[in-house]
Amino acid sequence: MVSASAEGARIRGREHHAKWKKQVRELLGNLYAHGMVRGDVNPRNVMSNEASAARVIDSGERYNARFVVKENAETERGDLRAASNVDVGTASSNPAGR
Repeated sequence: MVSASAEGARIRGREHHAKWKKQVRELLGNLYAHGMVRGDVNPRNVMSNEASAARVIDSGERYNARFVVKENAETERGDLRAASNVDVGTASSNPAGR
């Protein structure tokens, strides 16, 4: 049996992941509207601040084969595919684009 507090934490976690995924997609849309591509969005590059808002950081990677196939590296398609992993909430999520 799962406690009410554990279930509540899971629900809050899913809500945060959905919010972060939306925020990352909005950021990417704004970049694309200005002719820019992020190139390395993946769960390792997403942090949350004290208000639980997603912030995309630069981890120094230009391409991460765990989240984007090589031919999609540094493209909008690669960004969006890798960003789709944000909702799982961990950097150890399943590889994207495989």
